[in-house]
Amino acid sequence: MKDEELLGLIQTKLPDTTPSIVYSHRLKLKPYLEKLHDTCSTLLSMGFDHLQTICVTDYPQTGEFEFNYIIGSVQDSLKENIIMVVLRLPRARPIVPTVKDVWPAAVQLEREEFEMLGVRFEGNPELKFLYLPEDWNEIPPLLKDYKLKRWVDEERDRHDLVIERVEHEREH
Repeated sequence: MKDEELLGLIQTKLPDTTPSIVYSHRLKLKPYLEKLHDTCSTLLSMGFDHLQTICVTDYPQTGEFEFNYIIGSVQDSLKENIIMVVLRLPRARPIVPTVKDVWPAAVQLEREEFEMLGVRFEGNPELKFLYLPEDWNEIPPLLKDYKLKRWVDEERDRHDLVIERVEHEREH
């Protein structure tokens, strides 16, 4: 579908959002948090049936998280188009409604963002660790203020790992 045609359709079906063309076949929507679920349901009804990913970025300097839902379609008429649903929320209380009933793949994607950034997806019953150990008691590791070096040093000490610096000869 051509960008202008899709833009017009979205403006008609989602009058509360302000869609914009980012570049060819890439549209961005910025709904209010209260409208996120309705926006996603409407996109599904329009044929955007494939939630490709949910990506959350931590911006500690502004005290916000940016949520990006990247949505596509497997339908021939829409498969070139990508919709990015973007919203920013305060970092202090990152609670977002789940979209698992719109796209079932959201269960695992939301689970990853919960584990790595501490974001809560209200209504997702599967919010438990997927990659981290069950006894993890640190802050989520993808937060920008997580101190990786301290953790690595502690792990080395705990397991008596010795890291030797090896100088490599240069070939002439």
